[in-house]
Amino acid sequence: MNTAELFANSIIIEKKGVFLLEWSEKPDLIRALLVLISIIGEDLINPTLLESEITAKKYLKDLFQIRQVSNSMFDDNYLVPPRKEILFLFLQQAASTTVGPILNGWRSALSSMPGSILFVRNPDVMSLQRSAPDLSSFIGPKMADATTFLSIWSQETQIKLNNKIPKNIWQILEKLPGVLPQDGELASWITDNRSEA
Repeated sequence: MNTAELFANSIIIEKKGVFLLEWSEKPDLIRALLVLISIIGEDLINPTLLESEITAKKYLKDLFQIRQVSNSMFDDNYLVPPRKEILFLFLQQAASTTVGPILNGWRSALSSMPGSILFVRNPDVMSLQRSAPDLSSFIGPKMADATTFLSIWSQETQIKLNNKIPKNIWQILEKLPGVLPQDGELASWITDNRSEA
């Protein structure tokens, strides 16, 4: 069994690559997100919901707009612009088949520093792997399951842990399948697990 803290720390240490977090129940996803956000930092996260082929294409083209390195019209040196945020890419339910091939084509850019995390519902993981085989090889062992995360963390993470999800991520969660936790439920979960740290 893994913990959200170990998953987050491996992303920070590697500073590049494509990671995948699968989830079954929305409360498990949200608890994992609370820990990820507290460790990575809200300012270093760029979240988006990929609902269709159209939204994925537009998002990736805008994000990774290729720019020329020099002003010379004869210079063929191009670069993907650097970014400081880790991409939090949430795949809408059953969108893996259409979004997967698009992500597959951008695998190198998604892997570039500081990396990306795909959030995929458990039943859709296999269809993503089939529709994006090259991307899946980039992910390799960098997979975790929010459902089996242990609710333990270090003292440092415990101090930073907040029971509020940033608004831009919460708006994405509202569109994903499943029931959102009620007011106070996340705060209670954090309190109940403080003694485990």
